[in-house]
Amino acid sequence: LNEDTAWIETNTGRKFYFRNPVFELREGAESLGKICRFTGHCSEFYSVAEHSMLVAQLMEDLGLGDPLEGLLHDFTEAYLADIAAPVKAILPDYKKLEKQLDRTMREQFGLPLDKTEGCTRADWLALFLEAEVLLPTKAKDWFAPDGIKQQAQSLSGMYQIQGLFPAA
Repeated sequence: LNEDTAWIETNTGRKFYFRNPVFELREGAESLGKICRFTGHCSEFYSVAEHSMLVAQLMEDLGLGDPLEGLLHDFTEAYLADIAAPVKAILPDYKKLEKQLDRTMREQFGLPLDKTEGCTRADWLALFLEAEVLLPTKAKDWFAPDGIKQQAQSLSGMYQIQGLFPAA
């Protein structure tokens, strides 16, 4: 693999080069709509696109920042893949590439170059709202920053967590 010329073919037939990435909203959204959250270990298909829409909605509703950042916070996964956080933690090269692509994507779409605190909070809240509906353990023993589980529980029932994008 030559890092300077590494590319993937996208759903539009375009070559996406990792060294000189150009992100397309429609192709990325279509891809994220086909990638299942929780590495597919959930009660029914729930896409990364649905997760991103929830994060954007939480950011808007709770005044946590620009909903566009929430919508695009996982956009690199359309070109890399969604890897479970515990696995991603032991893949330093993957994390480095993901961070580079995320920064480039953020530049392209005029977002802050680093994920904002508001987006991070909305992402955590979405995780626990989703887990409550989609996972057998409801993430009861998962780590969360202070107050996240309680806030997610207070928001439970206010957001649709499934059914936006049925599996193809």
